[in-house]
Amino acid sequence: MKKLLLMLTLVLGCLTVSAAKQYNIVGVYHDARVNHPSTWRVVTADNHVGVHKMTLLPAQVREKRYEVKATKVVDNIYMIEGETFHAKLYIEVENCKKAAKQKDVLMVIENIRGEVKGRLIFE
Repeated sequence: MKKLLLMLTLVLGCLTVSAAKQYNIVGVYHDARVNHPSTWRVVTADNHVGVHKMTLLPAQVREKRYEVKATKVVDNIYMIEGETFHAKLYIEVENCKKAAKQKDVLMVIENIRGEVKGRLIFE
């Protein structure tokens, strides 16, 4: 019984570690515009006023797997570079604060109809 419990604990531990490396993609963007007048302000969804830092425009990508390099821009936003893309892309993921600078990752786009669905997998 102890062996079975130990094996179950190990399997669940491995699954938890594996799942922690994958993050759901909720947006794909291009053309990060950062050259805005310093006087511009934005009102955020939680009704705060802030300085305008960057504007991200939605992008289209194919449903497939991409081996790319990721660099963290801010929490939940990563700049993606790869041989497949002609320009930098920006990926928005759910609940990811993982530090990355030119880190090898796998980007899997599973659905582009309607809301973008996919995963960013840190290797």
